Amino acid sequence: MFKILVVEDELYARESLIKLLREYDAGGQFAILQAVNGEEKPDLVLTDIRMPKRDGLALLQRIRENDSTTQVVILSAYSDFEYARTALSNGVAEYLLKPIEKEDLYSCLDKFVQRNRTEKKEALIVGRDIVTKFIGNSIRTPGYGSFVEEKM
Repeated sequence: MFKILVVEDELYARESLIKLLREYDAGGQFAILQAVNGEEKPDLVLTDIRMPKRDGLALLQRIRENDSTTQVVILSAYSDFEYARTALSNGVAEYLLKPIEKEDLYSCLDKFVQRNRTEKKEALIVGRDIVTKFIGNSIRTPGYGSFVEEKM
């Protein structure tokens, strides 16, 4: 299978290109991934733990070196405590044993969605959100406070 990453910031251009790729790929030989820009990071990574060349633990460690927000779920056929301990010490979100049961995966995805919603709410409350910062700065800047109040 060939992996194709489409990086395009315009939604319709990206969707159109992906549609053309899928039409060409009638045999199902492409795994098509997409991103809005070249620096976009995934919110969630699902990875096997034992793979040739780079295993899931090495991938997890590399993700953690560059990014602390991406959630990683380890998939493993091994219930080896050492694997789980290493994964937990590197901030894995979940450790699912194969064969993966649908209910376990759905539960994991529910937790992922809930964590992200909670983090976004907290970001708004503490003003880490860019819009909240803009509004807060505008209110504190002389002459702009009334503009923001009128628009709100």
